[in-house]
Amino acid sequence: MSSFTIRVELRGSPSAAVYEILHARLATIGCRRFIVGVDRSGVQRTYRMPHAEYDLVSEMPFDEVRNTVHMLAEQVWPDADVLVSEVINRAWHITPVPEIARGLLGSIAAVG
Repeated sequence: MSSFTIRVELRGSPSAAVYEILHARLATIGCRRFIVGVDRSGVQRTYRMPHAEYDLVSEMPFDEVRNTVHMLAEQVWPDADVLVSEVINRAWHITPVPEIARGLLGSIAAVG
């Protein structure tokens, strides 16, 4: 299994509703809008990815991830840029998801 960080930019002026459709389409292949990691104090936390970025753990080859994400994005918006990076190590400084939202994200991960 490989881990990927994916960025999808819908060029032009897509609405928030268009991005919601994109999120749903990408979830069908396992893309998540959050990551789980351990903070400096050793506590496991869930973090929301920045806008238009996704986390994917998959057995798909690198180029297949790119092509599949691009195909799904272009079904939603005709002018989509896609960047896929395979993750070896990852570091971030983003705000953790509040405790109350973690259960919801876990439910989404179980479904997606």
